[in-house]
Amino acid sequence: EGFSQRTCPTCGSSRVQGRAVRSEPQAESVAVTELRDYWRGFRSRNIFFSFRRCDGCGLLYSPQYFTPSTLQTLYVAMGDNTAGERRETLEKTHAAYLCMLQRFAPVQGRWLEVGADIGLFAGGLASLPEVESVDAVEPNLAVHDELRDAIGGAGTIFSSVEDVERRYSGIVGIHVLDHLLDPRGYLSFLNTILDDDGTMMFVVHSEASMLRYLMGRRWPPFCLQHPQLFCPDSLVELLDRAGFEVVSIRRTRNHFSFDQLLGVALKVFGLRYSSHALLRRIVAPLPLGNIAVIARKTSEVQQ
Repeated sequence: EGFSQRTCPTCGSSRVQGRAVRSEPQAESVAVTELRDYWRGFRSRNIFFSFRRCDGCGLLYSPQYFTPSTLQTLYVAMGDNTAGERRETLEKTHAAYLCMLQRFAPVQGRWLEVGADIGLFAGGLASLPEVESVDAVEPNLAVHDELRDAIGGAGTIFSSVEDVERRYSGIVGIHVLDHLLDPRGYLSFLNTILDDDGTMMFVVHSEASMLRYLMGRRWPPFCLQHPQLFCPDSLVELLDRAGFEVVSIRRTRNHFSFDQLLGVALKVFGLRYSSHALLRRIVAPLPLGNIAVIARKTSEVQQ
């Protein structure tokens, strides 16, 4: 109860190849009530749904996952996504995303950020003089006040993407596609609210990264929150089917304090750590296996 079977969310195939990436125990063998304790956070004994690679398009996804209603219940009780890191440190990462976007696309007119959280990226967008307004989609009502401060009075906050009826010059999503049950359907809807010459930018974890292979199943993105994980090839395939042409795919760098990095690393390997104020002030940009894709809308969505 609380689980359902899925076909590949990109191509619809049910055929898979190779061995599964699985935890011990596998999430699909554990009761939903017990999985709540593993929904967030870093730990040495992590539990996640088994991942298989689609034989049709190569996407790494979980054929068995939470039902939509169970997933909604889990997200309602979730806090923001800062994970205890200082705001000024997180802002550096999002500022780097914005600089990357500006290199490959005109950043002007009206923009939308989906999964905006507390508005770290949306706030940077709203500060640009060429941007008329920034709207945001954020289901977590607890962060709406902070998000509203970030986007300013000209922006509107929506609790669901289905509530959006406007059109936009550009759309951004930071770690959104990894979390969606139907990423293709979601992108296809975004296609309908994007201007004909509009741009999209998404940041995702890359399951083809060196860090993933070094850490094996201890890699933090192997977790309950991700029904699928992308690599550059599977991301291009998804966007193509949803009506987008990829302009650029780039590896990104995340700014983290040494305190945060050390704390996560030790937790993953089952060791204790006490936060240190000095280490919180030492910040470095590190390539931690994430990629950003910038894509342009094409004329049609594949059926």
